[in-house]
Amino acid sequence: MAIITTNNPHFIMDSIVDNYSEAFIKNFPKIVQHIAIYIDKASNVLQTLNVGERLLYTQSIENSLYDAAGVDKSDIITIVNNSTNLDKKIQNQVNPLYNFLMVLSCFYEQKKDEIKKLYKFKGDPALYVRFYLVLRIYSISQKQIFKYTPRADIMEYTINHLSNRYDLPKFDNIYSWLWDYMVTNNKSLDADLNYIADGDIYQWNSKIINRIKSVLKYIYRAFDENYRKNKSVVEENIQATNKEDGNDYYVITTSISNQIEIFSKNVQQQFIQDREIRDNLIAIACKNNHCSPSKLKYILTEMKSDQNDNQLLLDIIMNLISFWVISGKQKVENIHSMAFIKRCIGAYSISNTYDPFIKSLKNNLSTVVERYGQKYIDIDKKTTVNNFKQSLFLYIVFYISSIQ
Repeated sequence: MAIITTNNPHFIMDSIVDNYSEAFIKNFPKIVQHIAIYIDKASNVLQTLNVGERLLYTQSIENSLYDAAGVDKSDIITIVNNSTNLDKKIQNQVNPLYNFLMVLSCFYEQKKDEIKKLYKFKGDPALYVRFYLVLRIYSISQKQIFKYTPRADIMEYTINHLSNRYDLPKFDNIYSWLWDYMVTNNKSLDADLNYIADGDIYQWNSKIINRIKSVLKYIYRAFDENYRKNKSVVEENIQATNKEDGNDYYVITTSISNQIEIFSKNVQQQFIQDREIRDNLIAIACKNNHCSPSKLKYILTEMKSDQNDNQLLLDIIMNLISFWVISGKQKVENIHSMAFIKRCIGAYSISNTYDPFIKSLKNNLSTVVERYGQKYIDIDKKTTVNNFKQSLFLYIVFYISSIQ
């Protein structure tokens, strides 16, 4: 590994780029994939305002990043330790990941046009990497302040009653709040994010750490006070009936409602973006149902390709997720289980169910079969149409459970 002279204010960036510039270009797709997977898995946290819900970042995740980038972590540690521009007693100054990610984002700032052209990347590669850095900073800051996961109902009450001095409630979720902090962090600091100096790496990171911690500390104090006073939003699931349309509804917390909607939309988007209907799931869904796999695949394909109306698909997905979370009093993250599949199949098999989500689900499935399988309805018996509905139901249940 080549080492640039230490009498250099840009020692860290010069040294890392000198050794790894080719790897950074070559491995950009792997780096982006790593970040995308991390953000996707963290979406249940990032798409809410519950700053008490832990955003995990493990050593295994960090090692995976270095592997994706083709970087030896020990090289980064050596370079950082050899810099004469840092105070080695300050942990955040010599943190190898903080320094590496900031240099990587600045390198992509220089190579932005080249990266976009080479890989047809539509986003901003520098901001994408820098946001990943902010997520790591948020994760560790959160862990230092919230020693345990706070009660969701009290946390929601706390967020809803924050002082106007704090801007978190102005945003839709943690993701957009942290993104805003990232893009505004260089104001009054004026670090060169194309060619960053060693000291500015620490100054940039230190500033955003302080901004994030300031908000988290205030929220924690407010939460603690609300906890002692037992102030919270109502979290019990209360079934009610709308007098205008006679439909049943559940009154639930905003955070739960948001989780259901976000997860459902993620599943819907994945379903639409998949290149093909999954034959393995078709086979399972049609087994013992006397349903033609080719006909079921036709109906699913027609529904998938209907660009004018994806709402029906979303409604079906939300029916199932809502049944699991609200009626079943389960967590969204536990959907990837046999328990979810068995619970849904059991509920669907009850012909006179009173569950509003299952009733709505059956109506929506009927609409799908009637809309996209009309030619089969005209020639098949009613029992066969019902088999279509059940097979369609099973396919979507298996599909939801398989999405990671």
